[in-house]
Amino acid sequence: MWPKSISMRCGTRRSSPRSRSSAYDSVRADQDVRSLIINEMLERLYFSDLVLADMTIPNGNVYYEVGVRHACRDVGCVLLAADWSNSSSMSRRCAPYAILSPRCRSTMPPPHTSRTILVAGIQPMLEGRSPIYAVLPGFPTAVDPQRATVMRREFEALTAFQARLSAVRAAPSGQQQALATQVMRDCEGTPLPPGRA
Repeated sequence: MWPKSISMRCGTRRSSPRSRSSAYDSVRADQDVRSLIINEMLERLYFSDLVLADMTIPNGNVYYEVGVRHACRDVGCVLLAADWSNSSSMSRRCAPYAILSPRCRSTMPPPHTSRTILVAGIQPMLEGRSPIYAVLPGFPTAVDPQRATVMRREFEALTAFQARLSAVRAAPSGQQQALATQVMRDCEGTPLPPGRA
């Protein structure tokens, strides 16, 4: 039986005390000593009970590792970001934490305050489902193949619509208004695909 473990990508000192004060053993996913770094990183992303991913600054490696974890396990991946971050995922999917902004010299909260805020932000997200498991019921082995057919039809409809819009843009300016009106009439009442509204 594996001990409860936590992998952190781009973790900060704020994350470490939180880990030590919990039931998790802290291990950074990007600190490998063996030559097969990628293999070890993938193992840690799979076997860790909890993965904390810091999204404060754009980092392609972090995005890749979050995607791997989301595909590997249905729960246990929590995204973090500094409260001053402009991370696009901050609004709903990230637990914010306080850290000194490189753009300001404001005072930082005491470590115990930041730790309390971070733990409180992580707790409700611990059992949050991975997006891929939520969007594809039955993933990875029992996904309904009909979903691929539906997706293909959606792409075909979108491609046809984009072709019509391109034709409107390419038409002489005197004809564009009439062509655009016709496209709107033809599409009136056409439902948007689920989740696209």
